[in-house]
Amino acid sequence: MMIDFALLAEREAIFQACLLRFRPLMMTTLAALFGALPLALGSGYGAELRQPLGITIVGGLIFSQMLTLFTTRWFICTWIVCGCVT
Repeated sequence: MMIDFALLAEREAIFQACLLRFRPLMMTTLAALFGALPLALGSGYGAELRQPLGITIVGGLIFSQMLTLFTTRWFICTWIVCGCVT
């Protein structure tokens, strides 16, 4: 994504790329999460077999999203502080 902002300074390119990619990342995750909610919260015939799958999907999406957001931010900040980016 930094290639799209190649004419900018490297720090500015990273910042702009992060801003540009945040919304699609959140929209994709939330669409999958809301799609799995009826599976996790459903009741009725056979729900006891489908409910663990829905809970696993929702929990996995939330965990992976939080891990992605915090780990990526930590990595970029560490990368800049270490001097890898001039």
